[in-house]
Amino acid sequence: MPRSLFDKVWDAHVVEELPGGNALVFMDLVVAHEITTPPGAIAIEKEFGDRLYDAKRIVAMIDHVAPAKDSATALQAQTVRTWAKRQAIRFHDIGDNGICHVIVPERGYVTPGMTVCCGDSHTCTLGAFGAFALGIGTTAQAGAMLAGCLILQRPKVMRVEVTGELQGDATAKDLALTVIATIGFRGGTGYVLEYTGSAIRALTMEQRMTLCNMAIEAGATTGIIAPDATTEAYLAATPGA
Repeated sequence: MPRSLFDKVWDAHVVEELPGGNALVFMDLVVAHEITTPPGAIAIEKEFGDRLYDAKRIVAMIDHVAPAKDSATALQAQTVRTWAKRQAIRFHDIGDNGICHVIVPERGYVTPGMTVCCGDSHTCTLGAFGAFALGIGTTAQAGAMLAGCLILQRPKVMRVEVTGELQGDATAKDLALTVIATIGFRGGTGYVLEYTGSAIRALTMEQRMTLCNMAIEAGATTGIIAPDATTEAYLAATPGA
């Protein structure tokens, strides 16, 4: 039986099978921002001698509150700023920043076949590039930065095939909402939604990102789309990819 794209990416990144159906899965990239990263960065500094598995596998940015709205958010931003400079981590500060799910593909940090994690549920956006990308909590993110891996339960795969093409004023978000209405807002729980079909192949990369972004709204672990000529063209025009 042919393996799904997700199966291929997962199997290529399993470091060790663990009891209870879990696995130690290598992370190619950790995306860090000022809301969920500071507690983990501080804990690593205090408890593990400020060691990271590989600073080159982390990209950080000011994302959620820019500019800072109060002293608390200013402190969060400064914590990430100081940490990134100290660790020589790629960092996008105010003026060169933005939404992490947009910066990562626009700057060429994600490519097909990668594993990516971030302390934000909509990290699934990056599945549009054929990557296994998932949102995680602060503790798990700290573990990924410290050890380069996550302990994960292998999700199942739900093949979502859409044929035809979007009509009139229909958008990628309409398509995502139709999928959610069809399977239910918890219908994707425990699954990776692997989108395929002629309608998916006809989408632009931005539309694919919108579709994968909303996989979490169906309760799914993430969404993923196989790379093709459209993916290749986007990456070819992207600095750093």
